[in-house]
Amino acid sequence: DNIRNLKLSPGGIRDIELFIHALQVIHGGKIKKLRTTSTSRAAHELKLEERFSPTDLDMLIGNYWHFRELENYVQSLNDAQTHDW
Repeated sequence: DNIRNLKLSPGGIRDIELFIHALQVIHGGKIKKLRTTSTSRAAHELKLEERFSPTDLDMLIGNYWHFRELENYVQSLNDAQTHDW
């Protein structure tokens, strides 16, 4: 079975969001700009504040948006709320 759930499979959308949100919790008490609901904005602020590897954050956010694009694509194929690729 080669089906991958873009949201829930290991390394998917939710894992990336959870990782970024964990960094927000760790550093957001002192860095107010991290207090955002935007995963991309949080990653950007983490880079500016040098709280995590910029290369790794770029890779995570690049994958995040790639998965989001794939998610929109598979949902549009059959006009269905699915996350399986």
